[in-house]
Amino acid sequence: TISTLRAFDTVGSTWPTGEVAYHINLDGPDSPLIATQLFDRSTNWKTVFLDAMAQWNPHLGRIKLVEAPPVPFNPSLGNGRNDVFWAKDLYGEELGTGTLGVTLYVFDEQNILALAETDIIFSLNVSNWNSYRRDLQSTPEFRRVAIHELGHSVGLDHPDEAGQDVVAVMNSFVSDTDNLANDDRLGVTLLY
Repeated sequence: TISTLRAFDTVGSTWPTGEVAYHINLDGPDSPLIATQLFDRSTNWKTVFLDAMAQWNPHLGRIKLVEAPPVPFNPSLGNGRNDVFWAKDLYGEELGTGTLGVTLYVFDEQNILALAETDIIFSLNVSNWNSYRRDLQSTPEFRRVAIHELGHSVGLDHPDEAGQDVVAVMNSFVSDTDNLANDDRLGVTLLY
């Protein structure tokens, strides 16, 4: 059966061929404070997010994740931009307790199988964010959450919620997996 051939789960929609640009607004006055540097020696959240994008790009085939040129920041679902930012809510709706990040989708009206916009929101309701590698610590780790949310943004879903038992950054719960696993790479290779 198909479930034995693949473990990853997909949203069902993908981006048209080309660059997928993200408007990254992670280091403004509403961002979690960074004393001097993060545990991984990064000095800002944007640098960590760009590294998360770089993890996906070698496996995306016909698309490439890129940073969009700066524009005035005014996030709104349906504005035609892929906004990336920190917030305490989802455009006025409550973020669930324990939620670290959320990806919201807008699909192409002419073709439901084509993504038109994905906004990635990281929760300000969670404290002590940091960025580090290896085993999960008591503080939430931004890079692996960013990699996970970018996976949603390119069309992957949670394999563990689809009845699969695999090692994947795309599983629904944060784990010690801090980079793309084979399952994640196979999923995007199939999509793109």
